[in-house]
Amino acid sequence: MTKQVYLVDLIGVHTGMHYYHNAFCELFDKNGDVEIGVLSNYDHQSHRAFFPYLFNGNMVSKALKLLFAFVKLALFLTTHRRSYFVYLSFGNRIDRLFMLLARIGGKRFILDIHDLYDPSKESSDYCKRSVINKLKRINKVIIHSERVQKQLDSFGYSGAVILVPHFRYNFESIPQEEQSDVTDLFDSRKINLLFFGHIRESKGIKELFKLINGITDTKVQNAIHLVIVGSDTNQCIDKFDLRIRNKVSSNMLLRKVSDSEMQSAYSHADYVLLPYLSISQSGVLESAISYRKPVVVSDLPFFKQYLSQYPSFGVQFNIQDQDSFNHLVGDFVDSTEEYYLDEDLNNYMNTQVYEEFKNNFTVSFLG
Repeated sequence: MTKQVYLVDLIGVHTGMHYYHNAFCELFDKNGDVEIGVLSNYDHQSHRAFFPYLFNGNMVSKALKLLFAFVKLALFLTTHRRSYFVYLSFGNRIDRLFMLLARIGGKRFILDIHDLYDPSKESSDYCKRSVINKLKRINKVIIHSERVQKQLDSFGYSGAVILVPHFRYNFESIPQEEQSDVTDLFDSRKINLLFFGHIRESKGIKELFKLINGITDTKVQNAIHLVIVGSDTNQCIDKFDLRIRNKVSSNMLLRKVSDSEMQSAYSHADYVLLPYLSISQSGVLESAISYRKPVVVSDLPFFKQYLSQYPSFGVQFNIQDQDSFNHLVGDFVDSTEEYYLDEDLNNYMNTQVYEEFKNNFTVSFLG
């Protein structure tokens, strides 16, 4: 008998999580025992938008849309008692509300943790109490990093856990179309450094501008070009007065971009910057790898582990060390470094770990 599973995601297309949904669904495409549906905020050839888009309008309209989404999902859970629900959790305030529905879902309600809590608030007592209350209602979780595993251990979580690396993204279905709004941001005469994705303090945006402004070598300043593409709903750029104050050229597109625009951005980048201060997993990292763009990452444990597995995928630096960053960027100017070596790519494309996840998920979580 086929098991019906629904991915539940209120963030969805707002931060590019539809790529994750596609990867999850593709994993089970040829498995006749499991059928994956998606309950999110966008139309797709296989489904219609289930939730309203929560990230525009005033506070009143957002609250009403959130209430509508909550009631709609509660009714859906009630009328689909034979189905399983994988709720994608990002450690935000919305999670705390929707975890109440775990009581309706019971053992059919599975948590897919991308961030256990908001990285900017992880030290607060309120945040910790919220996590404990959330975990009390859940006995099955999917995680994507050892960092989250350690966090779960610190809270004494005793439920079933499946650890699987972030799913590999596949962008082959996106039309190959040049998007002038994006391509015009890049300078073909220079080395283009791309910061892509939703702009937040936890992604090191302030530190990035400080490091770029700290480059003193005129040759390097004239050789590199910074491009920032992504929505800035928290107004970080204006709030912190982030701008380039030396000769480094730059362009910014501060809005959510389409799939084709995303593809244009990665296609024209030479390096992808991830100066993150806190991370458990990263869709931007997977996207950069999919386009075979070398990544420039901070020295977080997650990134250290990643580059230890695939050393030719990029370089790492200490985000607090201006000299090391200057040296790193200076090397780009005259670089002969080869990235994405065959050995690392072969290891990366090995699907064994995902086959194991599929089997564990089907037997342990749906059995």
